[in-house]
Amino acid sequence: MRLELRLLLVPLPPYVLPAFLPQIVKLRKQGGEDLSYSMLAVYLAGVLLWMIYGLLFHAAAVIWANVITFILVATSLILKANLEGSSS
Repeated sequence: MRLELRLLLVPLPPYVLPAFLPQIVKLRKQGGEDLSYSMLAVYLAGVLLWMIYGLLFHAAAVIWANVITFILVATSLILKANLEGSSS
């Protein structure tokens, strides 16, 4: 129990944010022409599967890391859709 409490107190964003935060910044500045919907969909599906795994085994670190990653990838997907809609 004590180990699980320590895992919850570990700051997860430094481990998760570097993956998709630069992508979101690039999407806002340059658009998302070079980013495919299929890559984002496959990545999102993988993150969702890891989140389900974490829920099944009650692994808090896995759950939170994948929730944050899911939010970042979903934000990228939404930004890409909105930027493509506004440019046409």
